[in-house]
Order: sequence, then structure tokens, then C-alpha cells
Amino acid sequence: YRAKWGAHLSAPVSLRVPLRLTLTHYRRGRHRVWVAADANMNGRTVELQRLASGRWVRLRRARLEAAGALYYSGVWFTVRKKGLTLRVVIPAASAAPCHDPVVSAAFKS
Repeated sequence: YRAKWGAHLSAPVSLRVPLRLTLTHYRRGRHRVWVAADANMNGRTVELQRLASGRWVRLRRARLEAAGALYYSGVWFTVRKKGLTLRVVIPAASAAPCHDPVVSAAFKS
């Protein structure tokens, strides 16, 4: 976007909206990730990360699949080991160019 006032034109400004991430926990270590986006996210990458020695390490990676008409996408992760601190990340490369990257709140497996 740009603003114009008389002969003056502003510098371009881009607006990127964060993705809406929903995480649902099921029995037996199964987790379902839903992503609602204004753009097609089909085939984009989502990461499941765990906290190890104070830093986040990628545990699994999956591709989003279309699950509705408004580009809602979903993916399943299964983690059998109990007590891990986990989070879901949609990296900047997957979110670009229309959205900002997203990191879920940490949760226990």
C-alpha cells in the first residue's frame, strides 16, 4: 500500500497477516494441526519441534493438505514418547509471501 497527499507519495508498506493455527490433542499421542489462511497453503511445510537442552529441535516435518474451500489445511503428528515439550512451527519460508510465520504455544506430549 502507498499513501498520497498532494504531490507526496509514501514509501510502500506491505501488510502480512499471521496464519491462524489450531492444535487439537487426541489419545495415544496424536495431534492434529489445522491452519486457516487467506492464501493456498497446500503443500507448504509445518514442523513439530521439541525442546532439547534449552533449544528447539525439529522432530518431524509434514506438508499441509487442503481440507476445505477456504484453504484450511490439516496434518497429523504422532508422538508416542511421554513428557516431551513440543510446539508447532510454520516457518517463514512456508508462510511467505502473504503471511507471517507462526509458533504455537508449547505443550507436553
